[in-house]
Amino acid sequence: MLLDEYTELTIDYAKENCKNVTDWTRTLGMTLTKIINTTGNIKSIVFNVYEELLTYLSMYLNPEEFLQVLPDNGSIDFFLPYIESCFHHYKANKLTIEIQEDAAREQTEY
Repeated sequence: MLLDEYTELTIDYAKENCKNVTDWTRTLGMTLTKIINTTGNIKSIVFNVYEELLTYLSMYLNPEEFLQVLPDNGSIDFFLPYIESCFHHYKANKLTIEIQEDAAREQTEY
């Protein structure tokens, strides 16, 4: 498994190969399992990978998809900053699209 031997490559591998919510759920689940089953320095490294994956997904997925990839038994205190970030990015992206569409509409009216 990539996570065992090449932890630092996990994020790039996941970004390249995870194409849907199921893939991301599986990747986060494997990473979380690795955190639970390891100790010491490796645990810290894998935990950092997990946090980086969550940060990336909070910007990449819409809120509904993001909530689907989170573990059912996770701590809301841990995940709340990522959930908030996801909603903020989603709203910002939506607003950007609306502004671009308005600008394009104004261009065609003249």
